Amino acid sequence: MIAYLKGLVAETRPDGAVIDVGGVGYLVFMPAPDLQGLPPPGAAAHVHTRLVWRETGGQLFGFLKAASVEAFDRLLEVSGVGPKVALGILSAVTPAQLGEACLTGNFALLSRAQGVGKKTAQRIIMELKDKFGGLAGPDVPSPAAGEGGAVGDALNALAALGYNQAEAGQAVATAVRELGGQPAVEDVLRQALRLLAGGPR
Repeated sequence: MIAYLKGLVAETRPDGAVIDVGGVGYLVFMPAPDLQGLPPPGAAAHVHTRLVWRETGGQLFGFLKAASVEAFDRLLEVSGVGPKVALGILSAVTPAQLGEACLTGNFALLSRAQGVGKKTAQRIIMELKDKFGGLAGPDVPSPAAGEGGAVGDALNALAALGYNQAEAGQAVATAVRELGGQPAVEDVLRQALRLLAGGPR
């Protein structure tokens, strides 16, 4: 497993980039936002990677944020979703938007991605809603649960999405403050994901 590459950007391509690590060039396929976020050729870059083996050999897929790696891993768990489709989805939506779509059942949002039809989008939501939402199981608080339980479960769900403790904590705290009262974990998580995605509240 190649966890990351740390080197110089040798060149960029429409679907990825070549990262020079100690004189060896690694071709890394990347979603559009990550590719656009790379520094110019000749500059240093740190790219999180996943190595996926196919019949024709191994391919490297790269991301600038840990949250994107987690989202990529989750998408590959869905039957019928390969790495190229997963990249297409992450080119169209952020990890936070993906999590919110799975939580709310918004298959129309996922259908915007190249190679993703309505049936594929519905399958992604059906198979990932519990994993992204972190809401399955007997320990999930009901809507009447106290704020502490909702906060803890929301933080755990965001951690599973790859968000670090600081950004998750800030988003959850803001969500609880905006919602007021004793919000359910579903509401806290949905609002926190909107905040992290930078979308309308």
